[in-house]
Amino acid sequence: MPAQRNLICHLPSGILGRACEWHTILPIADDVIYDADVRLNKSSKWYSIIPSGCSNVYEIEGVLMHEFGHVFGLGHVDEATHGNLTMSVNSTPCSYADHTWGKGDYNSLAAHY
Repeated sequence: MPAQRNLICHLPSGILGRACEWHTILPIADDVIYDADVRLNKSSKWYSIIPSGCSNVYEIEGVLMHEFGHVFGLGHVDEATHGNLTMSVNSTPCSYADHTWGKGDYNSLAAHY
């Protein structure tokens, strides 16, 4: 395992969240993640229960599920064909739609593990 070092996980402005993984590249097998960090944008508006009069506010659980999906090796899915899956690119404001793993998300995890 590589030695720990001061690792920076940059979160660009306007992005809700980001997962950063640091891994060892193996020549024969899949890479091994040895450290991960998930960051959320503190400038974004968050909720755990949809507030009344909701507008441009995002559910924290859905964004965290998406980012931890990256930590576990999942990539984005096409928004046009799979926009209802947790690993789709866009989050839906004022909705619980993004916080539940769909069959496609489970199938992708099963393929990794």
